[in-house]
Amino acid sequence: MNRIVLLLAFLITTGCEVQRSTGPIGTQTTSAVDSLRSSLTHYSKTGEGDSGVTVLPDQIKNLKSNNVDDSVITKLETQYAALDKQGLKKTATEMLDTLNKAVPSKE
Repeated sequence: MNRIVLLLAFLITTGCEVQRSTGPIGTQTTSAVDSLRSSLTHYSKTGEGDSGVTVLPDQIKNLKSNNVDDSVITKLETQYAALDKQGLKKTATEMLDTLNKAVPSKE
């Protein structure tokens, strides 16, 4: 009986209405440039590869949607192709430099 009274007291004091948002639900969108820059920054600092490394070619291709010049995209693809020879940290650093020169960071 005490449990029921406590439950009712809790519901009365906190309310049991469903609150609905009156505004649109916001979603954070990340540009292709920001996404690639974030990945390259991580890999250039750590040098540690994970499954995200395999996504880099797709991230590079997605740069077209941000109007990045084709020559920059081609250079990044070439640098990515050299990944095994140079190691992740060095390649990611070079790719990040290429991207930053072509599309300066907003910060």
